[in-house]
Amino acid sequence: MTRSLVAAVLTSAGYNILLASDVKEAQHHFEAQDPDGVIVDVDLGHGINGFDLADAFRRCSPALAVVFLTHIPNARFHTRSKAPIPKGAAYLRKDQLNDKDILLKAVEAALCGEVTAEHRHDRPAHEPKAALSGTQSAVMHLVAQGRTTKKIAAIRGTSMRTVRDVITRSRTNMAASQHSVTEIPAPE
Repeated sequence: MTRSLVAAVLTSAGYNILLASDVKEAQHHFEAQDPDGVIVDVDLGHGINGFDLADAFRRCSPALAVVFLTHIPNARFHTRSKAPIPKGAAYLRKDQLNDKDILLKAVEAALCGEVTAEHRHDRPAHEPKAALSGTQSAVMHLVAQGRTTKKIAAIRGTSMRTVRDVITRSRTNMAASQHSVTEIPAPE
């Protein structure tokens, strides 16, 4: 249903579109048509995910505009902790699309290479954790569980100094992403 709605919105805006119901069909369309852009879900079921598919497409066509349209609130929740979302790609959450113009503006921004925070629902300004890397997020999760620096170091297989450095950088990143941040105590 989402695919049909997106197709209707894009067609009514004058875009020529091709629909794919699975990865194989998407790869076929890509090879046969050399599109200017793709809209892809992150969760494609078993096998390749949307990030991997977009990466494969971009290896063949580096200027390809990419819009991720997904229910996953943050790329880090779907095996994307080590590599960031491709530069210039939009990331839209389906539950945030209350107006067709949000999608159309994100597609246009991706096509023009002008993706901004407005087109990146994976990093909402009100969510300080969005400013953290995967490592920082994992460490801060352990801090929130009340783990000590020593215990976190043991769990992560690193030194206590490294854990302290990660916590310090996490605080800095979170503070920079918000005007006011609740104080996060350092573990003993």
